[in-house]
Amino acid sequence: PTGLVNNDSRSVLGTGVVVSGPAAGAHVGPYVLTPSGAVDTDYLITYSPGTLAVTRANTTVVAASQTSIYSEQAVLVTLAATVTNSSTSPVVNEGTVTFTIQAAGGATIGSPTSGNVANGAANATYTLPAGVPGTQAGTYTIIASFLTSLNFNSSSESGHSMVISARTTNTVANAQSATFGDSSVTLSATVSANGSSINQGTITFTLLNSSSTVVGIATTSAAVSSGSASVSYVLPNATPASSYTIQAHYDGNSNLNPSQSTAILTINKKPTTTVETNSPGSLQYSDQVAFSATVSPASVPGVQLTGTVQFTIGTTSYGSASIDNTGLAKLAPQQIFLAPATYSVKATFTPTDTANFLGSAGSSSLTITQEDARAYYTGALLASTGSINSTSANVTLAATIKDITALGPTDSAYDAYPGDIRNATVTFVNRDAGGAVLCTASVGLVSLSDPTVGTATCTSTPLTASSTAGGTPYRIGIIVGGYYTRNSPMYDDMVINVYIPQSNFITGGGYLINSSSAGQYPGAPGQRTNFGFNVKYNKSGTNLQGNINVIIRNNGRVYQIKGNSMTSLVINYCPNSPTPCSAPVSPCTGTASATCPIVATFNGKASIQDITDPLNPISIDGNATLQVTMTDYGSPGTSDTIGITVWNKSGGMWYASNWNGTKTMEQKLDGGALSVH
Repeated sequence: PTGLVNNDSRSVLGTGVVVSGPAAGAHVGPYVLTPSGAVDTDYLITYSPGTLAVTRANTTVVAASQTSIYSEQAVLVTLAATVTNSSTSPVVNEGTVTFTIQAAGGATIGSPTSGNVANGAANATYTLPAGVPGTQAGTYTIIASFLTSLNFNSSSESGHSMVISARTTNTVANAQSATFGDSSVTLSATVSANGSSINQGTITFTLLNSSSTVVGIATTSAAVSSGSASVSYVLPNATPASSYTIQAHYDGNSNLNPSQSTAILTINKKPTTTVETNSPGSLQYSDQVAFSATVSPASVPGVQLTGTVQFTIGTTSYGSASIDNTGLAKLAPQQIFLAPATYSVKATFTPTDTANFLGSAGSSSLTITQEDARAYYTGALLASTGSINSTSANVTLAATIKDITALGPTDSAYDAYPGDIRNATVTFVNRDAGGAVLCTASVGLVSLSDPTVGTATCTSTPLTASSTAGGTPYRIGIIVGGYYTRNSPMYDDMVINVYIPQSNFITGGGYLINSSSAGQYPGAPGQRTNFGFNVKYNKSGTNLQGNINVIIRNNGRVYQIKGNSMTSLVINYCPNSPTPCSAPVSPCTGTASATCPIVATFNGKASIQDITDPLNPISIDGNATLQVTMTDYGSPGTSDTIGITVWNKSGGMWYASNWNGTKTMEQKLDGGALSVH
């Protein structure tokens, strides 16, 4: 039989049975159990080996909660979990935990990743995908799955979360400028965040004035791209030039937090441009010119530009004019009295609204050329040397100079805008000597009330007479310069003859009834001008001597012309001939008659004074130039004529006894007689 008999128990076997099997912590698998060690004298003990199956222990995996911050770039997060042996005591030290992140709808975010278990713990780096918006901010489920290993059963847990929070942003508004009148301005800003680019969300731009009042309408951009956004912000018409606050508000979303900053928008004053125009661009002295200027822009949306333009040449203002609605300002044509030259005409615009518009200036050239003049020789045509022993003469040359306006429309060069003939200069030249200058003279007025007619006189350099008979002819030219021009040999040249005189003398006295007296001290019409003179050579014939006395009456005043320095005496025995002669030509003799009149001219220096109060005379001028022309028609003297002219040192005319508008004409005596020998 087998087994125990006779009611023996296992204790009769003495020492216990020892079974040998796998060591503690052996891996899962079947193992053989081998018994041994029992001893008893009554039994024959045989052993039968057995088997032992070691199975996997159960596990519990628990994930750790995690946090992250949103980014458009991929974000690496570390996920961790613990794995515990829920069946036996050994620590789990094998296998892997796979981490999966799921959105609320169950969609897997990114790719699952695994980490090895060591000492009951596992962790892995999980990549949150990049993109826009990419892995959005929110709460996600972390699924930790322990995969079945050699000795442990799998387990899974999804009770913990990963929270992705919105990222902080930083907005920087950009300063900007605009100009008054602009209808819009581009406003821009940048948005940044540490650890993420920004390509989502919008920026709302608001413009505030100094009172924090919104200007215009807040404008929202399109989606931010590469961290930047801009808008075209509509400015209300006539938004004043000033400084404004740009408020740039990044609106954010669930992924990116809002942020805001400010900058300054400077609306500058509107520049203007002024273009000056002269019509004509070139003119003669004293002619008219019309100044105009165009200012642009003439308007901006909602505002019409207004203001005035001042026109200047150098420091002289020629007036100002308001601009019209086209920006045009113009002055009425006006005369320009500047010396011939090229000038810059400046137009300076001053806006009415200086708070919003800038002034401007523009200029253009204006060329002023010499005005036309006409010249008329009025000096002697026959001149004598200083004595019978002298062969040269210093001739008194004289001319009347007229502004072209004085000639009227019949002259082809006429214009209706007179200047001041005193701005002319006169040069007498010897055409026969290549234009050699004989003398120069300034021009003075015949009448202070008429600036268009003047006279000029000067004493020539010595002109030589070749013989006592016939004399020497000289072609005298008149060149007008200064503000005027005239140099016409064809029309203005005159021939004078210089001769050596014989022992001539002249005398006379009488009076004229004034009809056309002129000059700055003329005789009043209808009143009497008295005169008396005598001129002759001294006994030796070397010098002229004599005197003249003229009494002029005008407007209750009495003037006296006195002269006793005679420089030239000329006798012309052939006044009716184109060629003067210094000696009688048959059938005429040295005695004047109605058919053989004799003409005389004498020159000298004189003074003029006011003798209304004889005890207190008032000097007017001294060393003035005197010229007297006369024609002796013989006895009894009722047909004799005389012309008296006195020029001042400035070229103007103090007195002319009978002025025809150009020169002094001889007037028939109303009493008295002349005698020429």
